[in-house]
Amino acid sequence: MFELADNPLFNAFPEAVDHWNFNEAAVNFSEGDWLARSRNNAFSPLYKYFLGILYWISSQNFYFIYGVQFFLGALSSVLIYLIGRNIFNHRAGLFAFVGFALFTTQIIYEGILLRASFISFLGVLSFYCLLRLPHKRDIQTLIFTVLILSFFFQARPNTLLCLPLICVYLSRQGFGDIQLAERKQKWKIFWATLILSLIPLLVQCYIVHGKFVFFDASGPHTFISGNLTGYSGVGFDLKVVEDYQKESVLGYASNIKYLMGHIFSDPVGFFLLYVRKTFFFFNDFEPPTNISVYLYKEFTPITKLLWSHYSLFTALGLMGIVVAIKRRKGHFLLGSYIISLTLAILIFLNESRYRIPVIPYYVLFAGYGMDVIIQSFRSKAFRDGVASFLAASILLYVFQPVKGLIPIRADDFNNMAQVLEMGGKIEEANSYLDRAVELFPENAQVQFNKGLYHYAKGEYGNSTSFLEKALVLDPSSEDTKANLAMIYYKLSGKELEKGQWDKAATYLGKALKHRPEFPSAMVNLGIARANMGFTDRAEELFHKALEIDPKNSLALTNLKILKGP
Repeated sequence: MFELADNPLFNAFPEAVDHWNFNEAAVNFSEGDWLARSRNNAFSPLYKYFLGILYWISSQNFYFIYGVQFFLGALSSVLIYLIGRNIFNHRAGLFAFVGFALFTTQIIYEGILLRASFISFLGVLSFYCLLRLPHKRDIQTLIFTVLILSFFFQARPNTLLCLPLICVYLSRQGFGDIQLAERKQKWKIFWATLILSLIPLLVQCYIVHGKFVFFDASGPHTFISGNLTGYSGVGFDLKVVEDYQKESVLGYASNIKYLMGHIFSDPVGFFLLYVRKTFFFFNDFEPPTNISVYLYKEFTPITKLLWSHYSLFTALGLMGIVVAIKRRKGHFLLGSYIISLTLAILIFLNESRYRIPVIPYYVLFAGYGMDVIIQSFRSKAFRDGVASFLAASILLYVFQPVKGLIPIRADDFNNMAQVLEMGGKIEEANSYLDRAVELFPENAQVQFNKGLYHYAKGEYGNSTSFLEKALVLDPSSEDTKANLAMIYYKLSGKELEKGQWDKAATYLGKALKHRPEFPSAMVNLGIARANMGFTDRAEELFHKALEIDPKNSLALTNLKILKGP
């Protein structure tokens, strides 16, 4: 946590990232807004309330806030050990504990204002409670278990895919061996508690959105972007969604209707899309969205000593699953969670943070896989041990990142630079922009930010060079046009002071090209034209400036001078 504190994003958030909205909502809640609203209310509000309570307790002390999240991660590690010991054995539980407790990506997300690790904790706690339910069937335990499940579902609604199989588990093992009357009572308590606990946040969502929203309004956006055949299968591609929105409206009903025709028009392409998505789900590559795990690692040298490879758990986990099925040691609830949460990701997007909630269950099977290998060699069943080891090794090799993947995006460099600039660390910001320019020379935002850096330094020539390139890459950017106009206006001022009327007029012409409604530039161009002998043109410019700004004193004064006494 203290190493992560060196990261500029530890306690400052650019508006482009989701944690900016979570932070704003939490601040608003801690200051009295019971609806915990933010500029973007698309995300399920449960995590906003959780953060808001922490803000209210600590006055927004981020060491305390991240400390709580790290504590929840540590508690998850202990619960994973207990689950592994219960389902498999002590050694498998210990392996799973060590794997999860020292997994770099999990730890990094515990130090960020995103709900990934929060959902992960709720998932593990709900699993542990369900595991204990057949052995402790009192009403209080049942109600507590259902409440934790409800929070798990409310944190991100796609986790609701676990519910059908959880109900099967409860029918078989939770309530299966009790009398019919008592079983009915348990089910009534289960459904009443679950439904009633969903109501408060559903009401909050209705008030905030003005319509029924099942906790999270971002679902249609992520669903369609991950189900069009143009999707690469990894990360988030904004262009895929933008192209879709040119023809269709985002919404579950419209998305599904469009998707049915999309699938029938290219069934092979859709099948290959899911092959890609499945491969990248198990892949070692951590797809960056909001943050890049790889960039965060630069601030945490200790992560070099930890487990940094997601594929280590998927490779060992898949091997453990196969062996467990073969030996009939599979556990229905564990299989239910791992299947449901894997599907919950695959039907949407492959992103690093989306995989966090499913990691514990692959880690549990990975722990069992390690135990199988060790036990095979200890019992001198070398053939089984070597086969298991080779299977895991082959999978580990297959799931290594492929060439061409981008570990740190232009957006990641831009976000880091923006936060550093906000803190007055302009040269540090520029070091990230230099890296971005080298890697992403065709990114308009990178060129724009680099232009702003030179603008802040007073290096107008360099600034215009980067801003003009940014405008070529994104001709519709009003921010780029406005900044270019201002820089050319300032450059013209220096030429006016020196009496260089031609040069001043050239700069002012460029300023007005980018910002046609710029009265100050019109007045100065009029002054330059008047001194060049073009009084009619000068008068025309002064009048035009006054149409935009009738009280422009400089334009009025120069008009009087032109007309004479």
